[in-house]
Parts: sequence; C-alpha cells; structure tokens
Amino acid sequence: MNTEEIIGEVCAGRNLDCAQAEHVAGAMLDGETSHEQNAKFLGCMSAKGETDAELASMLGVMMRRAVRLQPNVRGPIIDVCGTGGDMHRTFNVSTAASFVAAAASSCGSPRDRFSVAKHGNRSSSGASGSADVFEALGYDNSAEPSRVQEILERCGLCFVFAQRFHPAMRHVASARRALGKRTVFNVLGPLANPAGTSRQLVGVSTEDLLDRIPIILAGRGAEVTMTVMSAEGMDELSTSSSNAVRVSRGANGGGGSKKFTVKPEEVGLHRSDISEIRVADASESTRAVVGAVDGTASRAVTETVAFNAAGALVVAGAADSLKDAVPACMDIIRSGRASAELDSFVKHAGSMEMLEGIRNSGA
Repeated sequence: MNTEEIIGEVCAGRNLDCAQAEHVAGAMLDGETSHEQNAKFLGCMSAKGETDAELASMLGVMMRRAVRLQPNVRGPIIDVCGTGGDMHRTFNVSTAASFVAAAASSCGSPRDRFSVAKHGNRSSSGASGSADVFEALGYDNSAEPSRVQEILERCGLCFVFAQRFHPAMRHVASARRALGKRTVFNVLGPLANPAGTSRQLVGVSTEDLLDRIPIILAGRGAEVTMTVMSAEGMDELSTSSSNAVRVSRGANGGGGSKKFTVKPEEVGLHRSDISEIRVADASESTRAVVGAVDGTASRAVTETVAFNAAGALVVAGAADSLKDAVPACMDIIRSGRASAELDSFVKHAGSMEMLEGIRNSGA
C-alpha cells in the first residue's frame, strides 16, 4: 500500500478500510512517515471524523507496539481518563478522582476491592496532563514496568505514563503538538491502557463518542464502560452543567447499556461555574488536585472530583449508582481517608518533601 495515497484518501474525506487504517497507523508509529505527513493525516482525520472501524484498527496497531503490564492483583483494574481536547483548561480532575477512588477501595469491603491503573500523558492542548501532576509528586514517570507493576500491587494505584508504555507514539508527538487540538490519538489514548484494565470511566468531548467508545472497548473484552460528557463539552462529570452518561456492561455489549442525563443537584452536589475549576498552568493544576484530595480545595473543585470518583466506583462495581457513590466519595474526602491514601502512595512511589511543598504553596 502507498501511505501517501492513503493520506490523500482521508484528506479527500473518504473513510479507510481496516487494512488501510492499519497500514498508515503502522507507518506513523514505526517512524516511516514525516512530520508533515503525520500532521496532514491527523488534521484531515479529525476534520473527516473517525469511523469505528478506523479507530478499532488503529487501536490494535497501538496495542501491538505497547509495553504491557501483568499485575497480580485481586479484583478488577479500572482507569479514569478523558480524551482531552475539550479546550476548557480545567485542573486534572481524573488524577484527583483516581486517588479518591483508590481510597474507597482501600477502606471498602474485600468484595468491593479494585485497583486503579491511571493511564495518561502530558497535555497536548490543555493546561496540565496527569503526567505533570504525578511528576510534581515525585513519581518517576520513566520507571521500569516491573516497578510500576509493584507500585500497583502494593498501593492499589499506579500511573502508567503513555510515553513510557507507548514508545512508538514519540513519532507523532511533534505533529500533535503542532496541531494543538484533539486528534485521533486523544480518542485512542484512553482505550489503550497497557495494564489490562477491564473497566473504564472515559470522559469524551464530542457526543458521538458517548455511544461509540463503549462499543469499541466491548469488542476488546471490556466488562464495564462509562462514558461521560458535560453539556458544556467538558470531558468529565461536571458540577457546572448537566451531564450525558452512558453505562455499558458485558463484553460485546451483552450485559446491556443505558444512557441518561444527570445534574449535580440530583446526586447531592451544588451547581458551580466552570471558571471555578479552570487553571492557568500545571503548577496550579497540581495544587488543585492535592487540595481536592486533602479536602482543602474550594467546593467546586472538591465536588467535581467527588462526582468523577463516584463514576469510578460505579464502574468498579463498588457502588450501584452515582447517587449512592457521591456521598461515599465526599465522606472519604472529608474524613481524611483520601489524603491518607495520597500520603501512603507518595511515601512509597514519590517524594513527601515535594508533596508537602505543594501543600505549603497553596497555603
């Protein structure tokens, strides 16, 4: 196949078949294409819109080049991750929610235990990515897979740095930065966790992905997928608007699927303004994450985190509904159990000196 011709097909607005999508994705991730070709393909693919077949084919190519983890843990492994590209420049909600969810697992009954393999990267278009937050906590983003696996097994939480576990993605990094907007890899990233996650909360920033991502993940054996998007286009559950939610259960969708809208007031939270959770840079995002987990952040920040941690509990099977899970997550934060979880994690996998520096900088 001719890569340039395939790129031309996409730029002409035509969909690719599975073989074409696999070919061009393989060429890009193997470094066989130029920066210009990568930028052209990614820009045209975004303009055209990706089909399910294109996404599934490219995801398969990514996973075949990934460094995989095989942790020995009890219960399901979950992830909380957004596609990014919503341009709202909010703090890193999913990272804070991951710590709260991990705390819920630690203090829950044995049958409700689960682990959180937080998959993420540096931000390509926003104020901060999860990698920036973990790095600020002293976490070694370049740690060997065996070390990351050990952290997950011991702490019930780890960070899976996309650049470390998807080394082939370095070939498209400059094109993604140059475009500075959502590309197909923003969609694929949350679907490509190398830790064998079977349950995921995925925030999306376009309505069509609410329905499509669960189908793609179910085809790869996912047990539970919750996709969420706020009415303002935020790829998280938001307290500043109503939220569209889709929950799909069972591999290949065999367990049923339901779609609904939820407002913050319906789960016991307060309405906020999106400006209350926006940040200027990675440092401010990290302070918001730590403050939310510690219970010292503003109500809007804290409740946004609790809302998304509640989604993680539903996905993990530790709660039946968002309405049940939200009060539990708020209690975990207010009681100090989430903060203790953060301390425990950082003592083993980061730097307490750096964590205390963050806390003191927000005083």
